[in-house]
This record gives sequence, C-alpha cells and structure tokens, in this order.
Amino acid sequence: MCSVNDDGYEDGEQFMPKTEIAVTEAAICKKCANNKGNVILRGKDVYCKVCFLASSTHKFRATLGKSKIVRPTDSILIAHSGKAGSTALLHLIKAGMHESVHKRLIFKTTVLHIDEGAVNGETLEERKSRINAICEQTQNLEFQGYITSLDQSISESEPNIHTMESLEICSHGDKMLTDLLNTLSNYTTKQELLHKLRQRLFVLVAKKLGCNKVFVDGSAVVIHGDCCKSKSSALRVRISTFIS
Repeated sequence: MCSVNDDGYEDGEQFMPKTEIAVTEAAICKKCANNKGNVILRGKDVYCKVCFLASSTHKFRATLGKSKIVRPTDSILIAHSGKAGSTALLHLIKAGMHESVHKRLIFKTTVLHIDEGAVNGETLEERKSRINAICEQTQNLEFQGYITSLDQSISESEPNIHTMESLEICSHGDKMLTDLLNTLSNYTTKQELLHKLRQRLFVLVAKKLGCNKVFVDGSAVVIHGDCCKSKSSALRVRISTFIS
C-alpha cells in the first residue's frame, strides 16, 4: 500500500522522533512460525507481511463490529486525502469486504477527495497529476470516487462535485479561498480555519450524496461522532453520523 502524496507524511509526522528496530535475518514470524519476519510490534513481536496484514484486517473488522456503529444499510463516505493513513483505510475496507472473509463488511462505500491545490500552491498540472493518481488508486479498489475543491466550503450554493474519472478541476473559487487565508497571519489560525472548512465540506457532500456516515483516518480532520480504536492496534477511524 503506497500513499499518493510525494513525502508520505501525515500531519506533523515529520516532526515526530522515529525509533527503528531492526528485524534480524533469523527472526521468524511468531504467528505462522514459517516466514521471515518483516514487522516488529510492541518492540518484540515479529510478524511476516502476510500475517501482519491478515491480523490488521481482522482487528479492523472486529473493532467496527464491536462498536455497533456501522450497519449493513449504511452509506459511508470515505475521506481520501491521498496520504498514507487514508490509503491504508481504503485497503482495510476493501480487504474487509472480500467474499472469502468471515463476517465481511457490508455497506455502500463512496470515496471523496478534496482538492486543496490552491492552498498548497500547486499548479493546475500538479493538481491534475495528483488527482489522476488518486483516481487510479480508487478505481483499482473498485470504489466509486468523487472530487470537490476546498473553496466549495465557502460557497453559498450547493457544493459542486464531479466523478474522479472526469479529472475536472474547479479553480473558480481559488482566489476567494486564498484571499481569505491571507487575511490570517498566524499559522495555527490558518490550520484551524482549514480544519473547519473541511468539516463543513464533508457534511455538505455527504448529505448531497445521500451518505449518513463519514470515515476519516485518525490523523485527518475530525468532524464529530465516535472513535473506533483497537487496543492492540494504532489504527484509529473517526466515524461521524448525520441525521437527515
């Protein structure tokens, strides 16, 4: 699983100290006791790639099941930033929906990418290239994907959304959005505003597409609602419920 963005960092991750524990040549997976270890958890438990992914998928499904927040009749909007966290979330959902999986996930899934290229100073070509990569990733996972731009959050009308396949970039409101952000001199204040703009846009798009819940990965913006977290896993999924 790879992330679409170039640096692969989640918010603030580049500032966190990294602790690397080497997997020795003799390390064998503790679960299958056959394959060479690739991952170390809790500083001592060695897993091969196959067992690690199988365990992660199982814990993800179990956490959602125990929470009883998600129902088979739900329509879920998945916020996909293109970063590692949301990419992993998409893969876990897809793996959990596989027909061979016991107690597989059953709910309608729609993917949304918010284009923030204007805020990040990207050119139209750079934005199109990024969106194309996210579109290919979403199609490979067989999910329906949509795209909208962050400036739609400050629009007085209903937000414009397009299918990812169209690769359409709405830049009409870029200047209005950047002018608004430029009135704020403090970095923290700007980030807080961006946080609220994403919140509002998630809600607007979810309602327009008929979705009653939104999934965002644990490092992304939190709307409101419940947090599902496995005690033995670092995975966090924010689930927000909308009542129409």
